[in-house]
Amino acid sequence: MSQSPCIRNCCLDQQDCCLGCGRLLTEITEWHQASPLRQQQIIDVSTATPRYAAAARFYASLGRPFRIIRTSRSVVRRQ
Repeated sequence: MSQSPCIRNCCLDQQDCCLGCGRLLTEITEWHQASPLRQQQIIDVSTATPRYAAAARFYASLGRPFRIIRTSRSVVRRQ
């Protein structure tokens, strides 16, 4: 089991996303029942920049990895 990304600074925004750890309310409630792989997916998505968090959640729901590669001029999604 991965260590929870909770930092005990819980406050949900309009989209039910915790401003402390970056997880959605549904991800917070499923944490203890989630497999280690799912927990890692949750951590990966919650630590993504807010700009790419929605895309990361979408690809995670499909079971596909979402990694951000930063180049000097652009950001590219890679599998």
